[in-house]
Amino acid sequence: MKKLLLFGVSVAFAVLANAQVVNMSNEAFNKELKPAFVMPLDYSKKLVDEAVTNRFKADKLKGKSAGAMTLYAKTTYSSMCVSNCDIYTKVDGNGKSATLTIFVARENGNFVISGDDEEQCIKKYMVGLITDIKALELQYQIEEQTKVCEKAQKEYEKLLDKKASLEKDLKNTEKAIQDAEKEKDAQKNILEQMKAKQK
Repeated sequence: MKKLLLFGVSVAFAVLANAQVVNMSNEAFNKELKPAFVMPLDYSKKLVDEAVTNRFKADKLKGKSAGAMTLYAKTTYSSMCVSNCDIYTKVDGNGKSATLTIFVARENGNFVISGDDEEQCIKKYMVGLITDIKALELQYQIEEQTKVCEKAQKEYEKLLDKKASLEKDLKNTEKAIQDAEKEKDAQKNILEQMKAKQK
């Protein structure tokens, strides 16, 4: 019973340890500090950036470059519980980890901050993006593994062809050996007949 309880606690801690956290902090925005939603991720910058862009595109939202960020201007986005807001997304990082930052500015110029009605909805949305990121990562892994499989298949077929060629060569060689043996015996027989005439 104690082992089962310890196992349950261990699993719970493992889940909590792997749970993604979205923090609110003041981040650089056009040379100022503005409230933002920040989520660190153990995925490459390229992967996160592409997954986030794909999600907005899939939801029919068009973004445009705004310096180091992408701006979705005057957007009503039910998935983030916002109406007529400017949404700015930014992904920083490298090939191993990345940080997704989202700023949400209302019409009056105020940014969504901790405690606002939209806070939990935006955080939930950002955590939900992990599913998209994992799916995209798996897609790339499948594409890469497909290439590996195709290469292995070609190598296998190449060896099968080589085997068939070697088997054909072996068969031809065996026939040539049989023919050579017959010729050897025939010539030896002729030689013996010649020697017999000497006696």
